[in-house]
Amino acid sequence: MVRRRILMTGITPVALLALGLLMSCTTNRSLQPNTNHPPETHLFLQFSDTLQYPGETTSMQVLHWYGDDPDGEVVGFEWAWDDTSQWTFTTDVDDTFFVPITVPQDTFTFYVRAIDDKGLKDPAPDFLSFPIRNSPPTVSFPLDFIQRYSRTTYDCFSYFSINWSSSDLDGDVTITGYDWYLADSSFHPWVVLPDGAAWDSVTIDTMTWNHLDSLTTIKFFDDLHPGSYRFFLRCRDVADAYSNIVFYPDTVAGSAWNVMPVVGTVLFVDDDRNAPMLDSIIPVTLRMIYPDGFSTWNVIDRISYSPRDIEETLKLFDKVVWHGGSRPHFKEAADAIASFVGAGGNLLAFSTQARDDTTIYPFLPIHDIDTVQVGRAFKIIKVPGVGADYPDTLWSLSSDPRYPSWPLGRSYGFTPGPPSGLIPRPAQALYTQAADAYPNIIDTVAARFPAWPEPADIVYFSMELFACQEQFYDLLSFILEEEFADEGR
Repeated sequence: MVRRRILMTGITPVALLALGLLMSCTTNRSLQPNTNHPPETHLFLQFSDTLQYPGETTSMQVLHWYGDDPDGEVVGFEWAWDDTSQWTFTTDVDDTFFVPITVPQDTFTFYVRAIDDKGLKDPAPDFLSFPIRNSPPTVSFPLDFIQRYSRTTYDCFSYFSINWSSSDLDGDVTITGYDWYLADSSFHPWVVLPDGAAWDSVTIDTMTWNHLDSLTTIKFFDDLHPGSYRFFLRCRDVADAYSNIVFYPDTVAGSAWNVMPVVGTVLFVDDDRNAPMLDSIIPVTLRMIYPDGFSTWNVIDRISYSPRDIEETLKLFDKVVWHGGSRPHFKEAADAIASFVGAGGNLLAFSTQARDDTTIYPFLPIHDIDTVQVGRAFKIIKVPGVGADYPDTLWSLSSDPRYPSWPLGRSYGFTPGPPSGLIPRPAQALYTQAADAYPNIIDTVAARFPAWPEPADIVYFSMELFACQEQFYDLLSFILEEEFADEGR
């Protein structure tokens, strides 16, 4: 709040001069000390646009005052609300107050009195009375949360968190707590009207709400069972006024928040919008490797709003196969993935590169990226010394006679290096561009972290690995079952 310091008033120079002349002309008279007069106080109210009804206002009051003293100067003020036995000293001439209203309607009186330089106080303090109506609080989800989850369907596993913020015109300190309710998505406590949805107050008020204190603005669910849900939230103030009710999913019909069962110890993350072969090749191959099943998490449209949700989700599994495409959600998931690998999890990731994305993520075994040659076509060969279980070449049929091996138009090259987010250890190059395509540029397109003889934590390909169909099963099964055999949690 902005406060102005008190403007002190006193005797002017002209008055002093007149007083001196008077004294020089009356040297034969005996001067008597003047009686000190008390100061006077003046109080006024700054009106605002928050006036609700004629004669009523909100609990936030901006008050101004000043004082004058006929024979001295004002050095301060004292103010009080209702109880004039409890005064508060100040040298300010304005302040913003939140009247502590605890019932729907009430009246409050503000008193203020000036104090002069002799300590004398205004014997008749100025005052104003305010009939005040309580303002109900409001609650809302973050805008980016709404935008992130605004599409039709969001799928997660057993962990989900949701946070919010609230406010009250009577002061945020008047909010006493929050009520939440988790229901099946079939629970629709509203009626559809021509102009939208309206709450069925009888239905909504008979729910069994769960309560949280006023300092809690996030709710963690860590043991959700498979199903479809809807979350409701409201808050309450000291005058027992309830806020609006917000809910997620936040549309009357057509949206869904689904909790999926955890199947197996392997998670496949589908994060590539532009891979028409993805829906068949990768899941089919994983089903061949894991006939008892694995879990799939589709994050193409969006990934979890909270980084903690991503981290807790990855913890549910031992191995993660993340197909990232050209614009993966690595940025949002970077810390969670690094934490997952650092805790003993295994990551097989393959992605391509967008020309305007030069980010080196903290969990990838990359030192730098060859951005100049992004998008060139080349064929892939194994680095000398790499174990025999890795195919010598990664290829697929090509109609271009110059490249009997697969021309990977969206791949990119990189220099291997230790992931910056993990313990620095050497990284091992696995595959490079063939020299006959670009003799002067032989870039790595696949690497393992850490290097042999340590067990692998991460294997990364900067290419559309699933496009190498003839070797895909052998390569995938070897990495998941052999390279990651000694790992897991």
